[in-house]
Amino acid sequence: ELKSVIPLKAHVEGNKHIRKSLAFKQRTLGYEPEPVNQPKKKKIIAPKQKIDCSLPLKDRLLDFEGPILGLNYITEFTDPTDYRAVPLYTCKMEGCKSAWGNSDDMFNHIKKDKHIRNYFNMKYPDDTRVNSLNKNELMKFALEHTLKENIFSPAQRPYDTMIQVPDLERYKEIENRPRDWSEKRQKLTGRGSNSTPFAPSSSSSNANLTPIGYKDRGIFNEEKWKDVKTTVTVDESVQERKEIIDGKVKKIRDMINDKVAEDKILLLIEIALDSIQLNVDFFQDDERCAEMLNREKDVKTEILRLKDKVVNKPKPLTQSQQKQMDREKFTQLFKQQIQELGRDVCEGILKGKPTSLVQEIWQEINAKIDKQIMPQEIKSFAKKEKSWTEFKVTKGIKIRVTTFIKEYAQRFLEK
Repeated sequence: ELKSVIPLKAHVEGNKHIRKSLAFKQRTLGYEPEPVNQPKKKKIIAPKQKIDCSLPLKDRLLDFEGPILGLNYITEFTDPTDYRAVPLYTCKMEGCKSAWGNSDDMFNHIKKDKHIRNYFNMKYPDDTRVNSLNKNELMKFALEHTLKENIFSPAQRPYDTMIQVPDLERYKEIENRPRDWSEKRQKLTGRGSNSTPFAPSSSSSNANLTPIGYKDRGIFNEEKWKDVKTTVTVDESVQERKEIIDGKVKKIRDMINDKVAEDKILLLIEIALDSIQLNVDFFQDDERCAEMLNREKDVKTEILRLKDKVVNKPKPLTQSQQKQMDREKFTQLFKQQIQELGRDVCEGILKGKPTSLVQEIWQEINAKIDKQIMPQEIKSFAKKEKSWTEFKVTKGIKIRVTTFIKEYAQRFLEK
């Protein structure tokens, strides 16, 4: 048994022998092996990157290089009363099961193979090959399609085909959906979550007995309001209206100052103008509201002024235009500083001389500043290829200009 190879082979293949062999090799190479029973190292999990859900879907797609299809099936819902509200999206393409969520949810939906496969099924309904493509083949097909249609580049995609709906009611409905909402469950139960489906109670006094054709008009049902008596006075109504319209004007100003997208500002402006017009049409024959209507006309004028400010705002300057503007501005400042310096030097040298002589010499020096000093300084600075905002009178320039003026004034006096 001692001469048998079997126990030796089992020993050599054992964990203990392998561990000691590796430790010996590490020491031979100059490394100290790790202790045998040391605790496992904890893996440091990187924190999840925070996602800015206020970023519109279009902005996310502009940073994505890959095939994107079916933008015309995407609807963007916004809250018209709050421009800071996160936009929400739905996909109405057949097979996508009304996928919904914020811009990050929709971005991850629209770029995946399921959405792309549904798109091709819609485009080629009689082609059975679409469903037989694996993921890689499908993505390759989508890439070829976008290149052929010239919509592969992020800037070339038809973003304008996405439907934009500024509807508070629809926005709130999507915002308040439970996370497990689904289109199928919504159709079956009338609700979108796993909550217990609605079923009329047998103890109900009118279970499923509502007359055919009856339509409850909600707050517009006159029957519900017949016994309601309002205690709100005209003055209170006018004050409430004043607060509402002032709030809209303030929100428009805030949006302009925050540089919100122009289309969102114009949307709020149109809502405010429609509200004012509706109020004027409704109360124009009521003498008690004359003061309020006059004020709303003034507010309308202010809103129209803000609209004109948004529509006709100056376009940003190009780089070359900004450079030229900086050159003109700082060259003029430079010249003013040189002239002030020249006048001070001239008055110091010619102190006590007749005023007419001082004026004559200063005119000569001023002409030299225009024709000689300024062109030389501009040419010298332009060679440095620096920003014109740095074109300033330095200590060296002051010394050169002062010396030049003194010598010129002295020569003039010696004539």
